[in-house]
Amino acid sequence: MMRLGLFGHHDEYVAEDWQDVPRERRERTLLVLIVNYCSMLLWFAILYAVLRSFDPLAFLVDVHARGDIAFNAFLLSFTTQTTVGYGTVAPGTWLCSAICMTQALYGVLYIALAIANALSILNSGERQR
Repeated sequence: MMRLGLFGHHDEYVAEDWQDVPRERRERTLLVLIVNYCSMLLWFAILYAVLRSFDPLAFLVDVHARGDIAFNAFLLSFTTQTTVGYGTVAPGTWLCSAICMTQALYGVLYIALAIANALSILNSGERQR
């Protein structure tokens, strides 16, 4: 039986359980999760910077905050996706707020997926001992 693998190639087997997957594949899966999470931070930051270039009120910056548009856009992206909360930068328009809500939902669900994968990798390592 063939199935589509992690990077688009066909696997020669279908693992019945996560423990049947080779350790290298599990580590690569975890690395892909981390890289994807960080890349989504950057893509949302680029989106916020583009929004700010069209509408100066797309996100609001505290008077005492320092930094240019790119830094503030990344700060907004980071605080939204990690669900830390807004400090010096916050959404200012309904469109930016909607995008922030989407990113926050993505961040929460993605962290849950990453934690589940990490725990299954750790659990399978203890079962092999």
